[in-house]
Amino acid sequence: MKQMLTDNITECSVKTYEKLLPALDFLADYPAKDIDGKVLNSLAQFWLNDFPRSFRRKSFEKEWQLLRVILRFYREEVEEGVNYNVPSFKKPRKRTVLIESSDGSVKYLDSEDATKFLQELKKRNDTYFVVALLQYFFALRIGEVCGLYKDCIDLEKKVITIRRCVHWDLRTWLPSVKEYTKTKRVRRLPIPEQLVPVLQDVIKQSDPSNPLFVSKKGLPVNRKTIATYYNMVLGSLGLNHVSGTHFMRRTAATLANDATGDIDAVSRFLGHTSVRVTRRYTGETDHQKQKISKALGDVFKVDGGADKMFGGDSVPQKPAPKKPVSKLRLVSNV
Repeated sequence: MKQMLTDNITECSVKTYEKLLPALDFLADYPAKDIDGKVLNSLAQFWLNDFPRSFRRKSFEKEWQLLRVILRFYREEVEEGVNYNVPSFKKPRKRTVLIESSDGSVKYLDSEDATKFLQELKKRNDTYFVVALLQYFFALRIGEVCGLYKDCIDLEKKVITIRRCVHWDLRTWLPSVKEYTKTKRVRRLPIPEQLVPVLQDVIKQSDPSNPLFVSKKGLPVNRKTIATYYNMVLGSLGLNHVSGTHFMRRTAATLANDATGDIDAVSRFLGHTSVRVTRRYTGETDHQKQKISKALGDVFKVDGGADKMFGGDSVPQKPAPKKPVSKLRLVSNV
């Protein structure tokens, strides 16, 4: 089975595959043909009770999906006449739901809370403040921020290039810099004026051979450490509805969509492969709700409309301005 896991790296993204492998180590010694319902139940018990995890998870849904792909691939490769069927994933999959499902709402900070968070972060830690700024202004994943080098920033043209990403081993938390992003796309984004002096200071203090943000050991800053610090600051401000690091990317996406109303442009800015993905990133702001409410109320802004509907004062509609009459005359040749 271990060989099957290695051979099927093309079935999912490299980043996803590398993250899921530790959770599937339980199956390393099982031949693929011997994986049945009993083994899957044992795997579910392993994930629930024994699998080392230091962060909250909703389920092992992605691992089940990868395992299903691998076993189906194996079924297509076995010789004819061999009695092999993909076991049912339904019951063990349900058992590996670890916490209550999300209510579906996007977890982000509004503009006021985002300002409070960044101001408090600046007071406590300059490095993490700059990391959060880059996440916000460029809507970056934390791995993309930690994968930035000096050669990614062109202050003359005021352009930043997102081409690398840091991955962390989920067991050891050791980082590795990959020469690609999650979607394998290189993004070039404009640098706003506010960030130019900030980036100048960061570049001066950085080693060109290392990422811009490194730990005392010379390694890329640990995502887990950044998340812990973010959570501490959020908790001190009473902003407990968000956590981790990815909320900064969702915050940037939501506020950008609210300000521009152009979700296609926001999607390209984030480097998403589809606008549908971006819609899952963007929450509905109070400003958007107020615009919708006002638009619905404007329907009744006609003469007498409000009186007839609600018995209140009507808001008379202003008559459309008359078009000016042209003073030009047609001159007849006759």
